Formats: sequence, C-alpha cells, structure tokens
Amino acid sequence: MGRQLVELGYRGLGDAMKREEFEARKLMLHERSNQKTAVPKQLASLDKDLTSYPFLQNLANREELVRTGKLTTIIFIRDVNSKGQEVPLIS
Repeated sequence: MGRQLVELGYRGLGDAMKREEFEARKLMLHERSNQKTAVPKQLASLDKDLTSYPFLQNLANREELVRTGKLTTIIFIRDVNSKGQEVPLIS
C-alpha cells in the first residue's frame, strides 16, 4: 500500500518510479556491469623485464590488486634541484 501511495505521488518530493521501471533499470545496470567485468584488462606490466628496476617491479607486483580495488597505493615523489634543494611538485 505504501508503494502505491508513493507511485501515485502522495507525500513524494522526489521522482518515484513504478516497479516495472525499477526492475527494467536494475536489469539494464546489471547487464552493463556484467559487460565491463566480462573482458578483463591486460596488465601493463605483463611480459616486461623489470629485474633491474626494483621500484617498477614492486609496482608491477601490486598492479592486479590495485586494478581490482583490493589495494590502494600512494606514491610520494620528491625532487631535488642541482643545488640540493627540495623542489615542490605542483600540478
């Protein structure tokens, strides 16, 4: 009964959907998310020889976890000019 009142517009400030509209939109969003996950992206570090680059090797080890959202990585970059002064990186 509450849903029927909302569908008829009583006490509704927002835009209410009918159950059929909701189910159709839910199905569309579910199909769209399935399409995105069906094709896994190739890792950028795949088939790269990073043995002489320890920083890049560590990033490559984390790449899959970062892409799947299981891990977050923050990288701090410090730059020093020819006088030995630290230069702030402003973007």
